[in-house]
Amino acid sequence: MQKLSFFIVLILCVLFVIPARSEAPDTTVFLPVVSINARKVADHGSGHFNKTIDYTILNLLSNLDMSSTLRNHSAMFVRSYGPGGLATTSQRGGASGQTAIIWNGVNLNSPMNGHTDLSLIPSFFFDQVMIQHGGSSALWGSSAMGGVVFLNNAVPVNSGFSMRMGINAGSQGELGQSLRASYSSNNFSSTLRLFHRDNDNHYRFPNFQEPDVPTQKQQNAAFGQLGLMHDTRLKIGRLHQLDFQWWWLESSRDLSPPTNFPTFLSQQDDNSLRMHLQYTLNLPGITYYARVARVDDRIVYSDVFTQPLSYKFVTLLGETEVRWVTNNKLLLTGGLNFQNTRAEALEYQGNKNRNTTAVFLSALWTPLGEVLRINASARKEMVSGTEIPVAPSLGMRLRIMPGWHIKGNASYSFRLPSLNDMYWIPGGNPNLKPEDGWNYDLHIEHIPAGSLGEASSNLLTRLSIGGYWREIRNWIVWLPQADSWLWMPENRAKVRSYGLEALASGSQNWGNTVMEWSFRYEHNIARNMLATSANDLSVGRQLMYVPRNRAGLNVSLRHQSFSLSYSHDITGKSYTNSDNSRYIPGFNTGNVSIGKAFSLFNNQMDLSLSAENIWNHKFQIVAHRPMPFRIIRAGLNFVLGN
Repeated sequence: MQKLSFFIVLILCVLFVIPARSEAPDTTVFLPVVSINARKVADHGSGHFNKTIDYTILNLLSNLDMSSTLRNHSAMFVRSYGPGGLATTSQRGGASGQTAIIWNGVNLNSPMNGHTDLSLIPSFFFDQVMIQHGGSSALWGSSAMGGVVFLNNAVPVNSGFSMRMGINAGSQGELGQSLRASYSSNNFSSTLRLFHRDNDNHYRFPNFQEPDVPTQKQQNAAFGQLGLMHDTRLKIGRLHQLDFQWWWLESSRDLSPPTNFPTFLSQQDDNSLRMHLQYTLNLPGITYYARVARVDDRIVYSDVFTQPLSYKFVTLLGETEVRWVTNNKLLLTGGLNFQNTRAEALEYQGNKNRNTTAVFLSALWTPLGEVLRINASARKEMVSGTEIPVAPSLGMRLRIMPGWHIKGNASYSFRLPSLNDMYWIPGGNPNLKPEDGWNYDLHIEHIPAGSLGEASSNLLTRLSIGGYWREIRNWIVWLPQADSWLWMPENRAKVRSYGLEALASGSQNWGNTVMEWSFRYEHNIARNMLATSANDLSVGRQLMYVPRNRAGLNVSLRHQSFSLSYSHDITGKSYTNSDNSRYIPGFNTGNVSIGKAFSLFNNQMDLSLSAENIWNHKFQIVAHRPMPFRIIRAGLNFVLGN
């Protein structure tokens, strides 16, 4: 049924967009490149350390989920349960719920479990991913403690019609199809994306549970997904603009049990619908925004022992914002945010509601022009029955010599308890406080003159080295209760993390040949500083599943219509218990991809071949969760129009 639905929608989409091709004017328009996410980061994120994954990389990874993209192209550690399984983030030693996943100003983290499953987000849906390191609750509210991941969409630059259709297959039993159709004119643009994937996930993996680590074949991890995203922008005269984006995803997967647990059949179906509508009024020196959004997620879990269980939430958001350029040295931004969440779960014994109101204000002051940028932000969030202090932030960027900057940021951040933490029966604790704490960053960054231009050819285009320190109080942990089998969440831990971050990138041109490279390294110490029981051995120890060292190298080579890319990721050992007596050894993996573009009837056809874990290394990310040996993928894309 899912395959039939895909092809019906595909045919209707093609029939809808093709007639627009004949109406395309022969001009070029310049609409805003990305969403509100990029604007806020540019205005008020000067002191943060940021990393961008652009369209060129995402296009190569269009058949993968967001967890694979972030694991191989960013400093984020992704805790993956294996292909098709749960995948969550850990940034600067934080828990999965301490990284905000933001789409058009909307936090996608589930209010029920507190995090976003990155394995369910197709990389194909987005044109740019930005990773901001460090706390920024003053801008984005709850859960922006360790950092933020921004999922951005671009507006077509060239006017007229274009379409990209793709098909790919994988050695583990994967077959996927995709379509991206766009039309744009001077005042209008519309982009439609359609994505379908079926994956048997019959990959081979090393079973570390057995003494001789035999090779086995995965049998219970099938995954299927169908998704649709639509983005429309309309300019009305010179002053007004409407933006409407929505995406729908339907996923079904078999849940593979851990290798130390008896095999049994279980399945999870995920359905989500996310919508966002924004009105923009552009006046001299003032821009006014009004936006509404709806996030609707549902999970249905079933296994051989229980009847299907349904978990659902709906979040409604309304926000108004004013951006005022008072003069050429001061920019002010302020607004109001309202959210209502309604969640349903059998274990809640009734529906639960959460209403949140926030007031926020930000200022960018450039007293010396681009030599010195100072950002100050504050946010006051109000939730019934919960005391949340004002969350301030202060950042700066200082040019100390041509091409060299010092960047710093200090901020207070917080995370509201998840609804599961508060209301799950048995065990929920409605008296939990928000996790909160201070974050400090300091980096020195070198960007040579001219390295940001399209025709740049600098072996070094960016060098950033810095460090951070943060301490989070009221960290929520589930603990056993005295003389009882019951576990309950409590604000009992205090976590201190600090570390170093380094990033270098560059490019070089030799006629028709372009080489680009990037290298990253992270050293992260994250320790619990407060005993949760009399015999707690975790004090002063590294947190579970937080590797102290990670490094990565990405190299790409393009010669005319041929491309070659390679990425290598090195991850140090991570501990699997709180007293650090057991651990998963460190590992390194390599991925390679080659591509060739052909001209076909005045259009373009792209062929690609890739290999994940090309060196066939044995590794785990989470204990007892299988990770595959080498996987081979092949893809074919046909590009029509601009």
